[in-house]
Amino acid sequence: MNMIIRVAALCAFTGGGIAQDMSNLTGKLDLSGGRFDSTSGKRVSGSLAGAFSAGFGWQADGMWSEIGSRDFWGIGGHVFWRDPQQALIGFTAAAIDRDGVESTQTGIEVEYYLPRATLAFGGGYAGIRYDEPVFFIDTDADGSYLNGEVRYYLTDDFAVSIGGMRSLGNDLGFASVEYQTPVAGLSFFATSANGDNGYDHTLAGVRYYFGSPKHLKLRHRMDDPNNSTETALWTLGTYGAEYNRRAHAHLSQPPVLLDGPVPFVRYPTPQGYGYALLAEPIPTYRPGGFGVTITNSPPNPIIE
Repeated sequence: MNMIIRVAALCAFTGGGIAQDMSNLTGKLDLSGGRFDSTSGKRVSGSLAGAFSAGFGWQADGMWSEIGSRDFWGIGGHVFWRDPQQALIGFTAAAIDRDGVESTQTGIEVEYYLPRATLAFGGGYAGIRYDEPVFFIDTDADGSYLNGEVRYYLTDDFAVSIGGMRSLGNDLGFASVEYQTPVAGLSFFATSANGDNGYDHTLAGVRYYFGSPKHLKLRHRMDDPNNSTETALWTLGTYGAEYNRRAHAHLSQPPVLLDGPVPFVRYPTPQGYGYALLAEPIPTYRPGGFGVTITNSPPNPIIE
């Protein structure tokens, strides 16, 4: 994650130094809430963008989210070339950190502009790191991610989107809407997603854009790209849902009485299997994936 933070900070520092004046800066601030993987949560995110020179820009992203009782922190950045009449091509990096686990992404992003639609694609490297290794899933996972989105503008201030993402072998589909109000810079948005392993999230919120007044479509094409921390959080969410599913399947295995002169019981643990005398109590474990805590059951099982 330190490398990602340095990249994002370098983008912000260098871009801020080259930008001619503060009037060149744009940005946005989001406040939202809803459900993450069947757990209530809220999120604050923001972006600050500027120009290196004509056609070339940078953006620094940040995010804080509380899901259940857990805090998630994110940082990211972009460096890109863009022609508001044609396309955007850039590099992006982001990281999400939560106590005990982090998610990182680095890759490219491409947007192609049509009169009433935007086609967006991204892809690259994704990684998940858990502090505590477990038996039932890879806690130091690396792989690819790929996402795509089609955004259609019903009016210049009302956009609807559908898209999908595949990251570390897990799929997710999403839909979203955004409406910019007559109040300068103020918009409302909502998004809903469903993915593998029962993952889902539904969010709604308010967004405020900084910068000169313009239609929503022009903001999307002239100012700041999507916040890079969002897809990194989705990667953590879908992989965390797989973590929880595998944890539940593993820890729900019934203890087994082993043959032998001494009545030992084998029972599942996060690290594999434990052994105890028949009369001894079996511990309860609470490994945590994304936003849900898994507990093995039952502590006093029937022995097969």
